[in-house]
Amino acid sequence: MYRNGPPQSTNGFAVAALVVSLIGFVLCWIPLLGIPIGHILGVIGLILSIIGMVQASRIGYGSGMSVFGLILSIVTLVLKSIPLINLL
Repeated sequence: MYRNGPPQSTNGFAVAALVVSLIGFVLCWIPLLGIPIGHILGVIGLILSIIGMVQASRIGYGSGMSVFGLILSIVTLVLKSIPLINLL
């Protein structure tokens, strides 16, 4: 049937973590409105990244997307926690 075995499925949590974290990072730069957006999407991205990393350790792939989503989530939360940057 398949020449190289069946196609591998994707790590859905890793993809979701990367997308949510990237959207949160981009939208957190909106002045004043980015404060709640950055915090909400940062926390959601952080949770999805942790779940994606656990799932990646079980299935063997998708850890890169999870780690990048984790880094973006942490950067977003740190940027939105600094008061001076929130006003820009």
